[in-house]
Amino acid sequence: MNDVQERHEVATKELNEFFDCEFKEILLLVDYLSVKLERGDVICQGGEIVNDKVRETIDRISRLANQSGSYDVEDVAFLFKAKCSLNHLAYPANGLTIAYTYMFVEDERSLMEKGAGPNFSGARYSRIGVAKDAFPRIVENARHFRRVTDKMSLWVVIITVIAAIILSIVSYGSQVVARFEQDRVAHMKSIDDVYSILAKQFAPIAAATPPSILVKEHCEPPGISKETYQIIEMCNEYSYIAKRFEAAIYGVSAFKESWAFWPIRFMFEIPNFRSGEQADARSVAIVLSTFTSYILPILFAVIGSFAASVRGIYEKIQDGVLAPRDRVVTLVRLPLGLIAGVTVGLFFDPSIVVTHVSLGAGLSLSASAIAFAAGYGAETFFSKIDSLINHVFGFKRSERPVLAGEHH
Repeated sequence: MNDVQERHEVATKELNEFFDCEFKEILLLVDYLSVKLERGDVICQGGEIVNDKVRETIDRISRLANQSGSYDVEDVAFLFKAKCSLNHLAYPANGLTIAYTYMFVEDERSLMEKGAGPNFSGARYSRIGVAKDAFPRIVENARHFRRVTDKMSLWVVIITVIAAIILSIVSYGSQVVARFEQDRVAHMKSIDDVYSILAKQFAPIAAATPPSILVKEHCEPPGISKETYQIIEMCNEYSYIAKRFEAAIYGVSAFKESWAFWPIRFMFEIPNFRSGEQADARSVAIVLSTFTSYILPILFAVIGSFAASVRGIYEKIQDGVLAPRDRVVTLVRLPLGLIAGVTVGLFFDPSIVVTHVSLGAGLSLSASAIAFAAGYGAETFFSKIDSLINHVFGFKRSERPVLAGEHH
């Protein structure tokens, strides 16, 4: 007889604890709806309860809050009915997501409330305490998720700083190499223009003299003093372009030997030429093209993936819809961003130092910008890849192609 009574008491206690959790979930829903004034369905406006039905529900909740002892049949029926009704009003939020959101932001709110006065701190602490009592099994999950996001925020700052430094180095180097290529073409054209005129006037000599030597003989003292006004003007233009070309060569060599290029040289071995060699420019261009096509896109894809995750968490906190599954979704999403960054590099020619894709209206995106967008919208990016596979191969990604000798 005593065993039966003890089991009955244990069962009754467990049921009361369960109903207590349900009641505290209802309190969280009421608190959430009372401050979400921008929602279409609210329980109060202008400090007044909107209708008699809601007022009656809140009065009943207040009486249950002050009631001692176990719940009777009517109380249990009311709890489930009120929970269903309030969850409907709070949609897409619910009691679980509201409690999880409070647990997730607990540390931050506690720090903010220490200097806000005892009344405010006490009210906020009771709200978080109610959330923990209503859903005790997700407390550790929320704390772990908070630690993950804190570490994620730290890492995204570090990666962003590194990416910004590398981007500035690569951008400057790309401009130096681009200037070298432009001045080299202009220098060759200038030599051809001057040589074509000199070849007409000095045909017998020009046929047996290399263009560069012939140009120097007639465009440098003392030979230039004997030339016509037209040749002198062209020689002056040639001298200006030649000086500019020499400065471009020196700029590439200076960039290669600068401290900013050391991190890149640490990763890639570059042949050592004498200072002022044109071959330096091609070696530097190859390394920079690798960074612009692969390394920087990977970094910015990771940053984009971090940004999307942080923004998604922030929006869910604002709406009170953060859920335990979001921890797994966040951790799964980050590798997708990394893979997207690697994939973007496959669509660009690594032989080009600065790769851009024109979008029209004067707007163009670099490989890094596209990688950031791919990391930010990794799901959309890979859905487009799925569509491409479906179009090219004629089967869905989830389907396995039939091999020879197999039957459907």
